[in-house]
Amino acid sequence: MRRDELYVLDIIESADVIINWLAGMSVDAWDADEKTRRAVLQLLTTIGEGARAIDVSMTPATASVAPAHPRAARGCRGRR
Repeated sequence: MRRDELYVLDIIESADVIINWLAGMSVDAWDADEKTRRAVLQLLTTIGEGARAIDVSMTPATASVAPAHPRAARGCRGRR
């Protein structure tokens, strides 16, 4: 497998874990569960690092979904 494919696989697996952990979790349960919040933050960091490491010279098929600038989505995370 190519390096970028491994990063994409890691991103997908991390997102799947987050989805499974948060399925059915209420906002109150989220607020009360520091361990889950920290674990989700770690997985989001993994997703961000993988996305940053992917080669920016994408194929034409994926170029249409790329932001105008590779760092365009920076700073979009919520603050507590």
